[in-house]
Amino acid sequence: MLSGNKPLSIKEVAYQTELAYGQPYLSYQEFNNIINESVDFIKKWMPQNGYDIHNNEAVHKAIQKFIGEKLTIQIPSIENKNLSINKGHEPFIYDFIDYKGEKRF
Repeated sequence: MLSGNKPLSIKEVAYQTELAYGQPYLSYQEFNNIINESVDFIKKWMPQNGYDIHNNEAVHKAIQKFIGEKLTIQIPSIENKNLSINKGHEPFIYDFIDYKGEKRF
Protein backbone atom coordinates (compact mmCIF):
# COMPACT_ATOMS: atom_id res chain seq x y z
CA MET A 1 0.00 0.00 0.00
CA LEU A 2 2.73 2.42 0.91
CA SER A 3 4.47 1.81 -2.41
CA GLY A 4 1.29 2.83 -4.24
CA ASN A 5 0.46 -0.63 -5.62
CA LYS A 6 -2.84 -0.76 -3.72
CA PRO A 7 -5.10 2.00 -2.39
CA LEU A 8 -4.65 2.82 1.32
CA SER A 9 -7.14 0.94 3.50
CA ILE A 10 -7.30 0.98 7.29
CA LYS A 11 -9.61 -2.03 7.11
CA GLU A 12 -7.04 -4.02 5.11
CA VAL A 13 -4.20 -2.99 7.43
CA ALA A 14 -6.19 -4.02 10.53
CA TYR A 15 -6.94 -7.45 9.07
CA GLN A 16 -3.38 -7.99 7.80
CA THR A 17 -1.98 -7.02 11.22
CA GLU A 18 -4.17 -9.63 12.92
CA LEU A 19 -3.17 -12.17 10.27
CA ALA A 20 0.51 -11.53 10.99
CA TYR A 21 0.04 -12.69 14.60
CA GLY A 22 -1.41 -16.09 13.78
CA GLN A 23 -4.72 -17.61 12.87
CA PRO A 24 -7.37 -14.90 12.51
CA TYR A 25 -10.69 -15.44 14.26
CA LEU A 26 -12.58 -14.43 11.10
CA SER A 27 -12.03 -14.88 7.39
CA TYR A 28 -11.52 -11.66 5.43
CA GLN A 29 -15.04 -12.01 4.00
CA GLU A 30 -16.55 -12.40 7.51
CA PHE A 31 -14.50 -9.43 8.73
CA ASN A 32 -15.70 -7.35 5.77
CA ASN A 33 -19.34 -8.39 6.35
CA ILE A 34 -19.20 -7.32 10.00
CA ILE A 35 -17.80 -3.92 9.05
CA ASN A 36 -20.49 -3.45 6.38
CA GLU A 37 -23.24 -4.46 8.84
CA SER A 38 -21.84 -2.00 11.40
CA VAL A 39 -21.75 0.82 8.84
CA ASP A 40 -25.33 0.02 7.81
CA PHE A 41 -26.47 0.06 11.47
CA ILE A 42 -24.80 3.43 12.13
CA LYS A 43 -26.27 4.93 8.95
CA LYS A 44 -29.75 3.88 10.09
CA TRP A 45 -29.21 4.89 13.73
CA MET A 46 -28.04 8.43 12.95
CA PRO A 47 -31.18 9.89 11.34
CA GLN A 48 -33.42 7.99 13.77
CA ASN A 49 -31.65 9.82 16.60
CA GLY A 50 -31.39 13.30 15.09
CA TYR A 51 -27.83 13.11 13.75
CA ASP A 52 -26.91 14.53 10.34
CA ILE A 53 -25.16 11.81 8.35
CA HIS A 54 -23.34 14.50 6.31
CA ASN A 55 -21.80 16.15 9.39
CA ASN A 56 -18.37 14.64 10.15
CA GLU A 57 -18.56 15.54 13.84
CA ALA A 58 -21.94 13.80 14.10
CA VAL A 59 -20.53 10.74 12.29
CA HIS A 60 -17.62 10.54 14.75
CA LYS A 61 -19.99 10.86 17.70
CA ALA A 62 -22.22 8.11 16.28
CA ILE A 63 -19.21 5.80 15.83
CA GLN A 64 -18.13 6.44 19.44
CA LYS A 65 -21.64 5.67 20.66
CA PHE A 66 -21.69 2.50 18.52
CA ILE A 67 -18.44 1.34 20.11
CA GLY A 68 -19.34 2.13 23.70
CA GLU A 69 -23.12 2.06 24.17
CA LYS A 70 -26.08 -0.24 23.71
CA LEU A 71 -28.02 1.09 20.70
CA THR A 72 -31.24 0.16 18.92
CA ILE A 73 -32.73 1.00 15.55
CA GLN A 74 -36.16 0.49 14.06
CA ILE A 75 -36.24 -1.60 10.89
CA PRO A 76 -39.22 -2.69 8.78
CA SER A 77 -40.58 -6.13 9.61
CA ILE A 78 -39.94 -8.74 6.92
CA GLU A 79 -43.41 -10.24 7.37
CA ASN A 80 -45.33 -6.96 7.47
CA LYS A 81 -43.81 -3.80 5.96
CA ASN A 82 -46.29 -1.67 7.97
CA LEU A 83 -44.69 -2.83 11.22
CA SER A 84 -41.21 -2.15 12.50
CA ILE A 85 -39.02 -4.12 14.86
CA ASN A 86 -36.15 -3.09 17.08
CA LYS A 87 -32.66 -4.28 16.20
CA GLY A 88 -30.06 -3.90 18.91
CA HIS A 89 -26.30 -3.53 19.11
CA GLU A 90 -24.25 -4.31 22.19
CA PRO A 91 -21.16 -2.20 22.99
CA PHE A 92 -17.68 -3.57 22.45
CA ILE A 93 -15.98 -4.52 25.70
CA TYR A 94 -12.65 -6.03 26.65
CA ASP A 95 -12.95 -8.90 29.06
CA PHE A 96 -9.75 -8.88 31.13
CA ILE A 97 -10.61 -12.22 32.76
CA ASP A 98 -11.67 -14.16 29.64
CA TYR A 99 -9.72 -12.20 27.03
CA LYS A 100 -9.70 -15.16 24.61
CA GLY A 101 -13.47 -15.62 24.86
CA GLU A 102 -13.15 -19.27 25.82
CA LYS A 103 -15.50 -19.22 28.82
CA ARG A 104 -18.47 -17.48 27.18
CA PHE A 105 -19.67 -20.40 25.12
